[in-house]
Amino acid sequence: MQRADFVFGTGYLGISFMFLFTGFNATQSLLTSLYADMGNVCFVIIYISFGVSCVFIARPAVDMLGARITSAAGAATYTLFSAANIWPMPYFLYPASALCGAGASVVWTAQGVYISQCSMAETSGRHSAVFFFFQRMSLLFGNLISSYVLHRYPTNLLFFIFTLCGGISTLMMCFLPSPPQVSSPVSAVNFRVDTSPRTLLANMWEVWRETATLRRGVPMWMWHGVAGVLFSVWFTARWITPNLGLENIGYVMLVFGVCNIAAIVLLGSLSDKVGRVPCLFFAAGCLTCGLACCTLRYYAWGGTVSFLEVCAVAGLFGVSDGGVVVGINSYLSAHLAQHASTACAVCRAAQCVASSSVLFLTAKAPLAVVVVVHGILIWVAAVMYCKGERSACSSAAHEESTESRPVRLDGDDDEMI
Repeated sequence: MQRADFVFGTGYLGISFMFLFTGFNATQSLLTSLYADMGNVCFVIIYISFGVSCVFIARPAVDMLGARITSAAGAATYTLFSAANIWPMPYFLYPASALCGAGASVVWTAQGVYISQCSMAETSGRHSAVFFFFQRMSLLFGNLISSYVLHRYPTNLLFFIFTLCGGISTLMMCFLPSPPQVSSPVSAVNFRVDTSPRTLLANMWEVWRETATLRRGVPMWMWHGVAGVLFSVWFTARWITPNLGLENIGYVMLVFGVCNIAAIVLLGSLSDKVGRVPCLFFAAGCLTCGLACCTLRYYAWGGTVSFLEVCAVAGLFGVSDGGVVVGINSYLSAHLAQHASTACAVCRAAQCVASSSVLFLTAKAPLAVVVVVHGILIWVAAVMYCKGERSACSSAAHEESTESRPVRLDGDDDEMI
Protein backbone atom coordinates (compact mmCIF):
# COMPACT_ATOMS: atom_id res chain seq x y z
CA MET A 1 0.00 0.00 0.00
CA GLN A 2 1.29 3.46 -0.87
CA ARG A 3 1.13 6.31 1.56
CA ALA A 4 -0.02 8.56 -1.30
CA ASP A 5 -3.26 6.59 -1.38
CA PHE A 6 -3.94 7.47 2.26
CA VAL A 7 -2.97 11.12 1.80
CA PHE A 8 -5.18 11.40 -1.27
CA GLY A 9 -8.21 10.23 0.72
CA THR A 10 -7.63 12.60 3.62
CA GLY A 11 -6.86 15.47 1.27
CA TYR A 12 -9.95 14.85 -0.86
CA LEU A 13 -12.15 14.76 2.24
CA GLY A 14 -10.47 17.91 3.52
CA ILE A 15 -11.21 19.80 0.28
CA SER A 16 -14.84 18.64 0.44
CA PHE A 17 -15.05 19.96 4.00
CA MET A 18 -13.40 23.21 2.87
CA PHE A 19 -16.29 23.96 0.54
CA LEU A 20 -18.83 22.85 3.15
CA PHE A 21 -17.45 24.99 5.97
CA THR A 22 -16.64 28.01 3.83
CA GLY A 23 -20.28 28.86 4.37
CA PHE A 24 -20.97 27.33 7.76
CA ASN A 25 -18.00 28.72 9.70
CA ALA A 26 -18.62 32.25 8.44
CA THR A 27 -22.33 31.88 9.19
CA GLN A 28 -21.51 30.76 12.75
CA SER A 29 -19.46 33.91 13.26
CA LEU A 30 -22.39 36.08 12.11
CA LEU A 31 -25.39 34.36 13.70
CA THR A 32 -25.44 36.10 17.07
CA SER A 33 -24.43 39.46 15.63
CA LEU A 34 -27.08 39.31 12.90
CA TYR A 35 -30.01 37.75 14.76
CA ALA A 36 -29.27 38.38 18.49
CA ASP A 37 -31.30 35.93 20.62
CA MET A 38 -32.65 34.11 17.56
CA GLY A 39 -29.04 33.33 16.66
CA ASN A 40 -28.41 31.93 20.15
CA VAL A 41 -31.52 29.75 19.85
CA CYS A 42 -30.21 28.41 16.53
CA PHE A 43 -26.94 27.50 18.23
CA VAL A 44 -28.78 25.70 21.04
CA ILE A 45 -30.94 23.74 18.57
CA ILE A 46 -27.88 22.75 16.54
CA TYR A 47 -25.96 21.55 19.59
CA ILE A 48 -28.85 19.64 21.15
CA SER A 49 -29.70 17.99 17.85
CA PHE A 50 -26.01 17.25 17.33
CA GLY A 51 -25.64 15.62 20.75
CA VAL A 52 -28.79 13.48 20.54
CA SER A 53 -28.00 12.41 16.99
CA CYS A 54 -24.46 11.39 17.96
CA VAL A 55 -25.98 8.84 20.35
CA PHE A 56 -28.89 7.50 18.31
CA ILE A 57 -28.26 8.27 14.63
CA ALA A 58 -24.60 8.85 13.73
CA ARG A 59 -23.04 5.51 14.58
CA PRO A 60 -25.69 3.20 13.07
CA ALA A 61 -25.91 5.44 9.99
CA VAL A 62 -22.16 5.25 9.37
CA ASP A 63 -22.01 1.53 10.15
CA MET A 64 -24.92 0.71 7.84
CA LEU A 65 -24.42 3.12 4.95
CA GLY A 66 -20.70 3.82 4.98
CA ALA A 67 -18.78 7.08 5.10
CA ARG A 68 -19.53 8.15 1.52
CA ILE A 69 -23.32 8.11 1.69
CA THR A 70 -23.54 9.52 5.21
CA SER A 71 -21.06 12.31 4.43
CA ALA A 72 -23.07 13.38 1.39
CA ALA A 73 -26.36 13.28 3.30
CA GLY A 74 -24.90 15.26 6.20
CA ALA A 75 -23.39 17.86 3.87
CA ALA A 76 -26.83 18.37 2.32
CA THR A 77 -28.21 19.46 5.73
CA TYR A 78 -25.48 22.11 6.06
CA THR A 79 -26.45 23.37 2.61
CA LEU A 80 -30.07 23.57 3.68
CA PHE A 81 -29.08 25.60 6.76
CA SER A 82 -27.19 28.11 4.58
CA ALA A 83 -30.24 28.38 2.31
CA ALA A 84 -32.51 29.04 5.31
CA ASN A 85 -30.45 32.15 6.11
CA ILE A 86 -31.44 33.69 2.79
CA TRP A 87 -34.90 34.21 4.35
CA PRO A 88 -34.04 34.43 8.09
CA MET A 89 -37.39 33.59 9.62
CA PRO A 90 -37.74 31.40 12.73
CA TYR A 91 -39.95 28.86 10.92
CA PHE A 92 -37.12 28.39 8.38
CA LEU A 93 -34.08 28.70 10.65
CA TYR A 94 -35.17 26.51 13.56
CA PRO A 95 -36.06 23.35 11.56
CA ALA A 96 -32.96 23.87 9.40
CA SER A 97 -30.86 24.15 12.59
CA ALA A 98 -32.26 20.85 13.89
CA LEU A 99 -31.50 19.11 10.59
CA CYS A 100 -28.04 20.69 10.49
CA GLY A 101 -27.24 19.36 13.98
CA ALA A 102 -28.31 15.85 12.96
CA GLY A 103 -26.31 16.10 9.75
CA ALA A 104 -23.27 17.39 11.63
CA SER A 105 -23.25 14.32 13.88
CA VAL A 106 -23.23 12.05 10.83
CA VAL A 107 -20.63 14.07 8.91
CA TRP A 108 -18.16 14.28 11.78
CA THR A 109 -18.59 10.66 12.86
CA ALA A 110 -17.99 9.56 9.26
CA GLN A 111 -14.96 11.85 9.12
CA GLY A 112 -13.45 10.31 12.26
CA VAL A 113 -14.00 6.78 10.97
CA TYR A 114 -12.64 7.60 7.52
CA ILE A 115 -9.47 9.31 8.82
CA SER A 116 -8.88 6.34 11.17
CA GLN A 117 -9.15 3.99 8.19
CA CYS A 118 -6.69 6.14 6.22
CA SER A 119 -4.08 6.42 8.99
CA MET A 120 -1.58 4.36 10.91
CA ALA A 121 -0.55 5.19 14.48
CA GLU A 122 2.75 6.75 13.36
CA THR A 123 1.09 8.95 10.70
CA SER A 124 -2.10 9.95 12.53
CA GLY A 125 -0.85 13.44 13.36
CA ARG A 126 0.31 14.11 9.80
CA HIS A 127 -2.93 12.85 8.28
CA SER A 128 -5.00 14.90 10.69
CA ALA A 129 -2.91 17.92 9.70
CA VAL A 130 -3.50 17.25 5.98
CA PHE A 131 -7.25 17.01 6.47
CA PHE A 132 -7.58 20.04 8.71
CA PHE A 133 -5.20 22.12 6.59
CA PHE A 134 -7.73 21.96 3.77
CA GLN A 135 -10.80 22.05 6.02
CA ARG A 136 -9.58 25.15 7.85
CA MET A 137 -8.90 26.96 4.57
CA SER A 138 -12.65 27.53 4.81
CA LEU A 139 -11.90 30.09 7.52
CA LEU A 140 -9.95 32.13 4.99
CA PHE A 141 -12.34 31.87 2.07
CA GLY A 142 -15.52 32.15 4.13
CA ASN A 143 -14.40 35.22 6.03
CA LEU A 144 -12.98 36.92 2.94
CA ILE A 145 -16.25 36.38 1.09
CA SER A 146 -18.22 37.50 4.14
CA SER A 147 -16.31 40.76 4.60
CA TYR A 148 -16.32 41.62 0.90
CA VAL A 149 -20.04 40.97 0.40
CA LEU A 150 -21.20 42.62 3.65
CA HIS A 151 -19.39 45.82 2.71
CA ARG A 152 -21.15 46.04 -0.67
CA TYR A 153 -24.23 43.82 -0.95
CA PRO A 154 -27.17 42.56 1.16
CA THR A 155 -26.77 39.47 3.32
CA ASN A 156 -29.12 37.46 1.07
CA LEU A 157 -26.42 37.31 -1.62
CA LEU A 158 -23.85 36.17 0.94
CA PHE A 159 -25.93 33.20 2.02
CA PHE A 160 -26.77 32.34 -1.59
CA ILE A 161 -23.02 32.03 -2.26
CA PHE A 162 -22.62 29.88 0.86
CA THR A 163 -25.46 27.64 -0.33
CA LEU A 164 -23.64 27.09 -3.64
CA CYS A 165 -20.47 26.13 -1.72
CA GLY A 166 -22.47 23.59 0.27
CA GLY A 167 -23.87 22.12 -2.94
CA ILE A 168 -20.37 21.66 -4.38
CA SER A 169 -19.29 19.89 -1.18
CA THR A 170 -22.30 17.58 -1.24
CA LEU A 171 -21.49 16.59 -4.82
CA MET A 172 -17.85 15.91 -3.94
CA MET A 173 -18.86 13.72 -1.00
CA CYS A 174 -20.76 11.47 -3.41
CA PHE A 175 -17.40 10.45 -4.95
CA LEU A 176 -15.38 9.95 -1.74
CA PRO A 177 -12.61 7.38 -2.50
CA SER A 178 -12.29 4.18 -0.49
CA PRO A 179 -9.14 3.68 1.63
CA PRO A 180 -7.03 0.89 0.04
CA GLN A 181 -6.52 -1.07 3.27
CA VAL A 182 -10.25 -1.39 4.05
CA SER A 183 -11.65 -4.74 2.89
CA SER A 184 -15.18 -3.41 2.46
CA PRO A 185 -15.71 -0.19 0.50
CA VAL A 186 -16.45 3.08 2.23
CA SER A 187 -19.88 3.12 0.67
CA ALA A 188 -20.79 -0.44 1.68
CA VAL A 189 -24.34 -0.85 2.97
CA ASN A 190 -25.00 -3.23 5.87
CA PHE A 191 -28.58 -3.29 7.10
CA ARG A 192 -27.83 -6.03 9.63
CA VAL A 193 -26.46 -3.56 12.18
CA ASP A 194 -28.65 -3.52 15.30
CA THR A 195 -29.92 0.05 15.58
CA SER A 196 -32.27 -0.23 18.55
CA PRO A 197 -31.69 2.56 21.11
CA ARG A 198 -31.13 0.02 23.89
CA THR A 199 -28.40 -1.77 21.93
CA LEU A 200 -26.73 1.49 20.90
CA LEU A 201 -26.60 2.74 24.48
CA ALA A 202 -25.38 -0.65 25.72
CA ASN A 203 -22.58 -0.72 23.15
CA MET A 204 -21.52 2.82 24.00
CA TRP A 205 -21.52 2.03 27.71
CA GLU A 206 -19.44 -1.10 27.12
CA VAL A 207 -16.83 0.77 25.11
CA TRP A 208 -16.82 3.61 27.66
CA ARG A 209 -16.40 1.20 30.58
CA GLU A 210 -13.67 -0.89 28.98
CA THR A 211 -11.66 1.89 27.32
CA ALA A 212 -9.85 4.16 29.76
CA THR A 213 -8.22 5.97 26.84
CA LEU A 214 -11.65 7.11 25.66
CA ARG A 215 -12.69 8.32 29.11
CA ARG A 216 -9.54 10.40 29.42
CA GLY A 217 -9.90 11.86 25.95
CA VAL A 218 -13.50 13.03 26.32
CA PRO A 219 -12.64 16.18 28.37
CA MET A 220 -10.57 17.38 25.42
CA TRP A 221 -13.61 17.17 23.15
CA MET A 222 -15.61 19.06 25.77
CA TRP A 223 -12.92 21.75 25.79
CA HIS A 224 -13.12 21.88 21.99
CA GLY A 225 -16.90 22.37 22.16
CA VAL A 226 -16.67 25.12 24.77
CA ALA A 227 -13.87 26.86 22.86
CA GLY A 228 -16.01 26.78 19.71
CA VAL A 229 -18.71 28.71 21.57
CA LEU A 230 -16.08 31.11 22.87
CA PHE A 231 -14.82 31.90 19.36
CA SER A 232 -18.11 31.97 17.44
CA VAL A 233 -20.40 33.58 20.06
CA TRP A 234 -18.48 35.48 22.71
CA PHE A 235 -15.50 36.72 20.71
CA THR A 236 -17.53 37.83 17.68
CA ALA A 237 -20.67 39.22 19.35
CA ARG A 238 -19.17 40.67 22.52
CA TRP A 239 -15.65 41.64 21.45
CA ILE A 240 -15.36 42.21 17.69
CA THR A 241 -18.79 43.69 16.83
CA PRO A 242 -18.94 46.33 19.64
CA ASN A 243 -15.39 47.51 18.95
CA LEU A 244 -14.99 47.15 15.18
CA GLY A 245 -18.47 46.62 13.71
CA LEU A 246 -20.24 43.72 12.03
CA GLU A 247 -18.52 44.22 8.67
CA ASN A 248 -15.06 43.63 10.20
CA ILE A 249 -15.84 40.24 11.76
CA GLY A 250 -14.64 38.53 8.60
CA TYR A 251 -11.29 40.30 8.59
CA VAL A 252 -10.57 39.48 12.23
CA MET A 253 -11.62 35.85 11.78
CA LEU A 254 -9.37 35.75 8.72
CA VAL A 255 -6.44 36.30 11.08
CA PHE A 256 -7.87 33.52 13.26
CA GLY A 257 -7.96 31.25 10.19
CA VAL A 258 -4.40 31.99 9.05
CA CYS A 259 -2.98 31.27 12.52
CA ASN A 260 -5.23 28.22 12.82
CA ILE A 261 -3.94 26.70 9.56
CA ALA A 262 -0.30 27.48 10.45
CA ALA A 263 -0.75 25.77 13.82
CA ILE A 264 -2.37 22.71 12.23
CA VAL A 265 0.50 22.29 9.74
CA LEU A 266 3.31 22.83 12.26
CA LEU A 267 1.84 21.07 15.27
CA GLY A 268 0.50 18.20 13.14
CA SER A 269 4.03 17.41 11.97
CA LEU A 270 5.58 18.04 15.38
CA SER A 271 3.10 15.81 17.20
CA ASP A 272 4.42 12.71 15.38
CA LYS A 273 7.99 13.62 16.37
CA VAL A 274 7.84 15.07 19.88
CA GLY A 275 4.47 13.68 20.96
CA ARG A 276 0.96 15.06 21.23
CA VAL A 277 1.16 16.20 24.85
CA PRO A 278 3.71 19.05 24.42
CA CYS A 279 1.77 20.38 21.41
CA LEU A 280 -1.47 20.27 23.34
CA PHE A 281 -0.03 22.09 26.36
CA PHE A 282 1.27 24.75 23.98
CA ALA A 283 -2.27 25.14 22.60
CA ALA A 284 -3.65 25.42 26.15
CA GLY A 285 -1.09 28.09 26.92
CA CYS A 286 -2.08 30.12 23.83
CA LEU A 287 -5.76 30.06 24.78
CA THR A 288 -4.92 31.05 28.35
CA CYS A 289 -2.81 33.97 27.08
CA GLY A 290 -5.64 35.10 24.81
CA LEU A 291 -8.13 35.09 27.66
CA ALA A 292 -5.65 36.89 29.93
CA CYS A 293 -5.13 39.61 27.29
CA CYS A 294 -8.90 40.14 27.00
CA THR A 295 -9.23 40.35 30.78
CA LEU A 296 -6.39 42.84 31.22
CA ARG A 297 -7.56 44.95 28.31
CA TYR A 298 -11.11 45.10 29.64
CA TYR A 299 -10.54 45.59 33.38
CA ALA A 300 -7.09 47.17 33.70
CA TRP A 301 -6.69 49.46 30.71
CA GLY A 302 -10.20 50.20 29.40
CA GLY A 303 -10.77 52.49 26.45
CA THR A 304 -11.46 51.56 22.84
CA VAL A 305 -9.96 48.29 21.62
CA SER A 306 -7.98 48.70 18.41
CA PHE A 307 -8.09 46.48 15.33
CA LEU A 308 -4.54 45.23 15.95
CA GLU A 309 -5.34 44.26 19.54
CA VAL A 310 -8.39 42.26 18.48
CA CYS A 311 -6.37 40.56 15.72
CA ALA A 312 -3.62 39.62 18.18
CA VAL A 313 -6.14 37.87 20.43
CA ALA A 314 -7.70 36.20 17.37
CA GLY A 315 -4.27 34.89 16.42
CA LEU A 316 -3.74 33.33 19.86
CA PHE A 317 -7.19 31.74 19.72
CA GLY A 318 -6.47 30.44 16.21
CA VAL A 319 -3.21 28.77 17.25
CA SER A 320 -4.93 27.23 20.27
CA ASP A 321 -7.79 25.83 18.21
CA GLY A 322 -5.38 24.38 15.64
CA GLY A 323 -3.42 22.57 18.33
CA VAL A 324 -6.56 21.14 19.92
CA VAL A 325 -7.97 19.99 16.57
CA VAL A 326 -4.78 18.09 15.71
CA GLY A 327 -4.49 16.71 19.24
CA ILE A 328 -7.97 15.25 19.59
CA ASN A 329 -8.17 13.84 16.07
CA SER A 330 -4.72 12.24 16.04
CA TYR A 331 -5.50 10.84 19.51
CA LEU A 332 -8.63 9.25 18.10
CA SER A 333 -6.82 7.79 15.08
CA ALA A 334 -3.88 6.48 17.11
CA HIS A 335 -5.61 5.00 20.16
CA LEU A 336 -9.29 4.48 19.38
CA ALA A 337 -9.35 3.27 15.78
CA GLN A 338 -10.69 -0.13 16.87
CA HIS A 339 -13.87 1.53 18.17
CA ALA A 340 -13.80 4.48 15.77
CA SER A 341 -17.53 4.95 15.16
CA THR A 342 -18.51 4.50 18.82
CA ALA A 343 -15.64 6.69 20.04
CA CYS A 344 -16.54 9.45 17.57
CA ALA A 345 -20.19 9.33 18.64
CA VAL A 346 -19.34 9.48 22.36
CA CYS A 347 -16.80 12.28 21.95
CA ARG A 348 -19.02 14.39 19.71
CA ALA A 349 -21.97 13.95 22.08
CA ALA A 350 -19.80 15.15 24.98
CA GLN A 351 -18.65 18.10 22.86
CA CYS A 352 -22.26 19.12 22.18
CA VAL A 353 -23.31 18.77 25.81
CA ALA A 354 -20.45 21.08 26.81
CA SER A 355 -21.23 23.57 24.02
CA SER A 356 -24.94 23.86 24.75
CA SER A 357 -24.31 24.04 28.51
CA VAL A 358 -22.10 27.12 28.31
CA LEU A 359 -23.74 28.86 25.34
CA PHE A 360 -25.93 31.33 27.22
CA LEU A 361 -23.33 31.63 30.01
CA THR A 362 -20.77 32.71 27.40
CA ALA A 363 -23.23 35.04 25.66
CA LYS A 364 -24.50 36.80 28.80
CA ALA A 365 -22.06 36.28 31.70
CA PRO A 366 -19.44 38.84 32.76
CA LEU A 367 -16.00 38.47 31.25
CA ALA A 368 -14.45 37.30 34.54
CA VAL A 369 -16.90 34.35 34.75
CA VAL A 370 -16.18 33.36 31.15
CA VAL A 371 -12.42 33.42 31.78
CA VAL A 372 -12.63 31.37 35.00
CA VAL A 373 -14.90 28.68 33.47
CA HIS A 374 -12.73 28.31 30.39
CA GLY A 375 -9.49 28.41 32.35
CA ILE A 376 -10.55 25.58 34.66
CA LEU A 377 -11.82 23.40 31.82
CA ILE A 378 -8.72 23.99 29.68
CA TRP A 379 -6.24 22.68 32.21
CA VAL A 380 -8.38 19.87 33.59
CA ALA A 381 -8.83 18.62 30.02
CA ALA A 382 -5.11 18.96 29.27
CA VAL A 383 -4.13 16.93 32.34
CA MET A 384 -6.67 14.21 31.52
CA TYR A 385 -5.38 14.10 27.94
CA CYS A 386 -1.83 13.68 29.24
CA LYS A 387 -2.92 10.76 31.44
CA GLY A 388 -4.76 9.13 28.53
CA GLU A 389 -1.73 9.46 26.27
CA ARG A 390 0.57 7.95 28.90
CA SER A 391 -1.86 5.12 29.57
CA ALA A 392 -2.16 4.30 25.87
CA CYS A 393 1.60 4.41 25.34
CA SER A 394 2.21 2.18 28.39
CA SER A 395 -0.34 -0.35 27.14
CA ALA A 396 1.24 -0.38 23.68
CA ALA A 397 4.73 -0.87 25.16
CA HIS A 398 3.48 -3.72 27.35
CA GLU A 399 1.85 -5.48 24.40
CA GLU A 400 5.00 -5.07 22.33
CA SER A 401 7.22 -6.53 25.07
CA THR A 402 4.81 -9.44 25.55
CA GLU A 403 4.81 -10.26 21.83
CA SER A 404 8.61 -10.10 21.60
CA ARG A 405 9.18 -12.24 24.71
CA PRO A 406 10.68 -15.70 23.81
CA VAL A 407 8.39 -18.70 24.33
CA ARG A 408 9.71 -21.73 26.17
CA LEU A 409 9.18 -25.20 24.74
CA ASP A 410 7.22 -27.59 26.94
CA GLY A 411 9.48 -29.88 28.89
CA ASP A 412 12.73 -28.14 28.07
CA ASP A 413 13.72 -25.07 30.06
CA ASP A 414 16.87 -24.50 28.04
CA GLU A 415 15.35 -24.32 24.56
CA MET A 416 13.42 -21.31 23.40
CA ILE A 417 11.57 -20.38 20.25
